Amino acid sequence: KMRDALGFISAHPFLYLAKAAKRFSAFWFPWLYASTWSSVHRIVDIFLSLFLTIGAILAFGNEEMRNTKAYYIMFLALGFGLLSAFSQIDTDARYRLPAEIMLLLLAPYGWISVSKKLLWKRIVKV
Repeated sequence: KMRDALGFISAHPFLYLAKAAKRFSAFWFPWLYASTWSSVHRIVDIFLSLFLTIGAILAFGNEEMRNTKAYYIMFLALGFGLLSAFSQIDTDARYRLPAEIMLLLLAPYGWISVSKKLLWKRIVKV
C-alpha cells in the first residue's frame, strides 16, 4: 500500500496536492462540499465553523494567552487532532470528530479577549 501511495504521489504530485488541499479545507469547512445537506444545515454550519475558526485564531494571536501553559497544551492538542485526521493514525477522523470540537476550547477565549479589549477601550474613553 505504501509503495502504491508513494508511486501515485511521485507520478501525480499536483493532483496529490490538490486532493490534500481539498481534504484540508473539507476538514475545517465541511459545508463547502456537503451538497446533500439542507440549506438550513449548511447556513448553521457556515456560521458555526467560521465563528469557531476566527475565535481560535484570535486566541492563538492573543499575547496574554501565549504567556500561559494552556497555550502550549491547546497547541499540542490541536496538532495531535490534525495529525490523527490527516495521517495513518485514523484517516476517517473527519467523519467522527469534526474540527469544531477541537476549536470549542479555544474560540471562546479568543472572542472574550477581543470583547474585553473593545469594552476596555470604550470604558476608558467615557
